[in-house]
Amino acid sequence: MRLIAILISIFVILNNHSKTDFKSYHGTLWADAGGYYHYLPATFKYTYDAKYWPKDAANKVGNGFEVKDGKIVSKYFIGSAILNFPAYRVAEIIGPKDPEFVGGFDKRHQYAVLFSTMIYVFLGLYFLEKIWQYYVKPETLYFIIPLLYLSTNLFYYTVDKGGMTHGQSFFLFCLAWFGLHRFNQSHQKRWFFLFTLSTALAILVRPTAAMVIPFFYLVLNDPKSSISDNIKVWLARPSLLISHFIIIGIVFLPQLFYWKYAAGSYFNYAYGDEGFDFTNPHFLEVLFSPNNGLIIYTPLILFFIWGCIKQNIETNLGWHTLVFFGIILFVFSSWESWAYGCSLGQRSFIEYYPILAFPLFLYLDKAGIWHKKALRYSSILVVLLLIAIQLKYIYTYDDCFHAGDWDYSAWLKLLTS
Repeated sequence: MRLIAILISIFVILNNHSKTDFKSYHGTLWADAGGYYHYLPATFKYTYDAKYWPKDAANKVGNGFEVKDGKIVSKYFIGSAILNFPAYRVAEIIGPKDPEFVGGFDKRHQYAVLFSTMIYVFLGLYFLEKIWQYYVKPETLYFIIPLLYLSTNLFYYTVDKGGMTHGQSFFLFCLAWFGLHRFNQSHQKRWFFLFTLSTALAILVRPTAAMVIPFFYLVLNDPKSSISDNIKVWLARPSLLISHFIIIGIVFLPQLFYWKYAAGSYFNYAYGDEGFDFTNPHFLEVLFSPNNGLIIYTPLILFFIWGCIKQNIETNLGWHTLVFFGIILFVFSSWESWAYGCSLGQRSFIEYYPILAFPLFLYLDKAGIWHKKALRYSSILVVLLLIAIQLKYIYTYDDCFHAGDWDYSAWLKLLTS
């Protein structure tokens, strides 16, 4: 099944982008994605000297960065560029520069980033499978791993908008969970180092990822134990907790140096007037608006919530996961641009899907989904419908929802036309 998902992804990348204008907002490295990525050509092609940048380069790739006072400045964090470094180097090797593009942003680089993101996502799914095989039966695992990928907007942000950070963040969350899981099995510190390094990189990619660290320590450290028991475990290991913060600090050094270069200070809030307004969260819009509503574009979330409720009957994992969902929902709903610009669904939730899905998959496994014929076939039909919806979005969505925040007729037209 994994091979089928990989082949589908490769086909969709090549087929869907065969007619893409990579110099427009349909490109892989346009706007935000270009801002995350620009550190690579800025460093290795232009030595961070603005006078070497092509004229009007920022505008040609969607203004994800700007040339200001002779400096190349971006509000985006550097972590995604670090993960894209292998893709950038491969693209530099495999072909000559295309003069139609800004150097470092041409078609070979954009395809390299797409396939790099695909590799990261499938590595994440692999590590997730290695974790979940200790909790669910093989036949359940065979079903749920492709479900998590193909029937959510993770699929879209892998094969269509792979230049965004969500596939990388998904990988880092899964890798961190895998490292923590292996550490609890073997107590070998190399696995704890993997856990801490992955979480540090996840924060360097998307700073809001810091929210997941307490959940790792308090719940996922041992999902069958209470929070108080998990706290006792870590209080007995203070040196490990201290080392975690040290590693985060070390990983953040490149960002601090960049801020010093760009803003003259090692500590800088680069988003200007953009920010969170925690007094005015947009819960209904984030969940139900046709303009990127979470449940509207990823209806599987409803099953995640249902799984938390069902799992809570036997353990506290479902309750803990629901509380965590409530926390991230509150934070993401409080961002002033709650629709997160030109997106498909609430993309900020993507890397959290494995955590939110965990109680559901535990419940489905215990319910013996594969041993009940009616449940098995109805589940397959639901999954095929969800996959078809995601494919419809990938091939017809224009990257932005241009209608009003509550214009369901425009959304239905997008879905059915």
